[in-house]
Amino acid sequence: MSISALNAWRWVYLAEAALAIAPLGRRRWLRATLVLGGALWLGHDLAHGRWRVAPADAVGLICCLAGSYAGLAACVAWAALNPERPPSPFIWSRPAPRGAS
Repeated sequence: MSISALNAWRWVYLAEAALAIAPLGRRRWLRATLVLGGALWLGHDLAHGRWRVAPADAVGLICCLAGSYAGLAACVAWAALNPERPPSPFIWSRPAPRGAS
């Protein structure tokens, strides 16, 4: 997935967080996707060394688990306004063994 597509998905996640603020009645399905999305964004940002955004992901996930969807939306908005820029290295990768091609 390209970095621009990944950044666009962050805006989709923000729109979903905004939906959670609106009074829609039963939101169990929405809460489940927000928790899953928050966990995936946090894992992604940690894996790519995005240290300035990872705390916002963590706080947003905690807000979501606590039912504070406005807090989640604020954290996601901050992350969306700080888009990922190339290069986006995977910091946990291991170097190739010697002699491997």
